Amino acid sequence: ALLLLEKELSPQKRVPISSIEASLDLLALSVLARIPSDADPAIKIKELNHVLFDELALRFPPQSEVEEKTQQFSELSSVLFSRRGICLGASTLYLCLAQRIGLPLSIFTPPGHIFVGYKGAAALRAIETTARGIDVPVEEYLGTSLRSLPERSLKEVIGMVAFNRAAIALNKKEWEKALSTYTTASRFESDEELSLMISMT
Repeated sequence: ALLLLEKELSPQKRVPISSIEASLDLLALSVLARIPSDADPAIKIKELNHVLFDELALRFPPQSEVEEKTQQFSELSSVLFSRRGICLGASTLYLCLAQRIGLPLSIFTPPGHIFVGYKGAAALRAIETTARGIDVPVEEYLGTSLRSLPERSLKEVIGMVAFNRAAIALNKKEWEKALSTYTTASRFESDEELSLMISMT
């Protein structure tokens, strides 16, 4: 769905969806080749982290480039091939690979951020994709203004990618593009902020 969205929003991109899917499949196979067929989630997370953050060397981009290249660092295909991603881009790549290896993950969005995690029997294991997949204590995301973590669906994450791109267009004063992309985002998620942005654009 993310790749189809990219194609819709960037029809000029020349990398075929099949090539991107093949790259994702190869990474997933690299993980599966290292683990037993009945591997528990902790082993899957460990090997997925190794493939993504050690072998592929996926990293958070230099801060000096983040604002200028936010779109590049947020989109699945760009993150996959550049090996640089902000929280949204790195988390969507992680989710795509987790799906392929049978690792069910949850998605959380504290203000201005997104991370994935595994809900174990005892506790939530956070996977911080901007810091090589380390398990950040959930309390680190909470504070006086945030008592619980907002949880999102996979469908909403697709909307977040479109919302992010619309915000970039808005900052560039590309009004029609921003409105069109916010409207696309509304097919996948609905909240007050999105409705407000559509009405204001």
